[in-house]
Amino acid sequence: MKLNSFSLANFSRMLILLLAITFVFLSCNNDEDDTNPEEEEVELAGGSMSAKVDGQNFKATTSVEGVISNNGILSVKGKSSTPNSLRQINFVILEYEVGTYSLSSGGNSAAWAEGSDQASLYVIESGEITITENTSTNIKGTFEFVSSNIDRSKTRTITEGKFDVKI
Repeated sequence: MKLNSFSLANFSRMLILLLAITFVFLSCNNDEDDTNPEEEEVELAGGSMSAKVDGQNFKATTSVEGVISNNGILSVKGKSSTPNSLRQINFVILEYEVGTYSLSSGGNSAAWAEGSDQASLYVIESGEITITENTSTNIKGTFEFVSSNIDRSKTRTITEGKFDVKI
């Protein structure tokens, strides 16, 4: 069955909107955490995530979450927050297993946020995620991507990304 471009365009818009809403909604929590985002040894119940964002270290220090929906979509989020700062990486893989996936705005996708408003959301331009391990209890892998803010005036390059998330 061939999908027309109207359906694919609507799907792309819906996926980007879903990511944006997820970032804003999940970012609006009242937990105050005095953890230093650059602190090296942080043990989180949900797993671990780290990367370089424009060459600067990012490590999820507040939460790491992995969710598999009923229709098999994997969603992973790593968050670092202090009273003055919020930084977060989120990605979605539609049909996942061990392997490498291209990221785009129309399917498998990723985003970066450096605040809790829509202007701080950077959506995927290009990139890839590699799932290296998929067990009944966790999923591990690597990622890298380039993202831009909503008006495409700024970009962020995410490299050396690693995750190990409990599901």
